[in-house]
Amino acid sequence: MNHAHYTREVMAGTYEVDESTLNHIRGAGRFRGTLMRDHVSEGFFDSPHYQAFYRDKQITDTLFVVAPSGCDAESYYCFQRMRDQPPYESADLDLAMEILRPLGWFHRKLLLAHGLLIAENPLTPSEKKVLHWLLTNLTEKEIAEKLELKPDTTHKHVMNIYRKFNVSSRAALMALWLGHAC
Repeated sequence: MNHAHYTREVMAGTYEVDESTLNHIRGAGRFRGTLMRDHVSEGFFDSPHYQAFYRDKQITDTLFVVAPSGCDAESYYCFQRMRDQPPYESADLDLAMEILRPLGWFHRKLLLAHGLLIAENPLTPSEKKVLHWLLTNLTEKEIAEKLELKPDTTHKHVMNIYRKFNVSSRAALMALWLGHAC
């Protein structure tokens, strides 16, 4: 069964949402890591979900690390072992969590830069360029010069960025960017 088919089956009510997904939802909003065997019950390994997404692909073990990227977004890192590889150990999980913890910050910045995370609509390529300079100490006129745009065009981009992020000033935008508001 492929991912798209499984998703349709879940949406149609043929299958319930799998235990692993429910456990991830229960932990939403906090940095966490787990090994598959500690994340689900024994019965999960006999489920249609496990069959479709793990056993059929000869995946024998999975290590998950999840980092919140904002109020409504998380970054998932899944490392999988195939049939001839040894299972993960708790030391592997500890190392992965230590290495990946800082990436939540990186993904937050990446999502914000693309107008995802909290913007009502994704940013256009031009708005992304203006946003880059808007988060510096340059004036709108200086941004226009850097990007070889007319000041009016730059101002329209700035207003669109503010509208998409639901802010009314550069200071409010900066607060979002620095993670002081959700």
